[in-house]
Amino acid sequence: MRVWVVWVGVVVIGVFWPHLPIVEAARPSSIELSNVSHTLDGATLTVTGWVVNGGQAPLSRLVIDVHGFAPSGDLTAFGSDGIPWDIPPGGAERFSVSLAVPGPLIRDYTVTVSPARAWGRPLAGVRRRVDSALYRTLVVSRVRLAADVRVGRLTLRTDVGGMPVAQITVEATLIVFNPHVNATETFSIDGTRAALVSLRIVDLLLTTAWD
Repeated sequence: MRVWVVWVGVVVIGVFWPHLPIVEAARPSSIELSNVSHTLDGATLTVTGWVVNGGQAPLSRLVIDVHGFAPSGDLTAFGSDGIPWDIPPGGAERFSVSLAVPGPLIRDYTVTVSPARAWGRPLAGVRRRVDSALYRTLVVSRVRLAADVRVGRLTLRTDVGGMPVAQITVEATLIVFNPHVNATETFSIDGTRAALVSLRIVDLLLTTAWD
């Protein structure tokens, strides 16, 4: 009995993402969102930034909402933070909102700041896009693999769940029940002479752009 490792490349084609319209919010000069950015920790996308009071009067009781959108444009994640105390003129307060990343991932998100008494009527807003490369480790953990060893072939199946995957390289470990096979010979994969032991993703290429 010998153990062989087979490398299989899988190309995923036909992945297209529709364009998301940009939602504009009212942006009076007295308040703005600054240094809005994001980080990924496991399956959690955390959005941070600053609310800046550029006016002449204090601001208080503000709500910061973050909406996350899938590549299809559907709303798939939502989170909020609040600033209940005063922001003096010229001052700034930091916010942080964490979103659970759904199966299709988050391609875009919007950040809006609204008065608590007039929630849903934003005073300022921005939209940001997440680089698909940020999700590489998460995508690898979510790809599902399956394979069958049948007469004359190894059939590999992948399920990327709508994620932006262009190509997958998989390592398949087989047990070959033939003591006469060596590394210099070509041999057939036969269900009666070979058995699948394991599958492992060794490389994954994401699409170069979301759309």
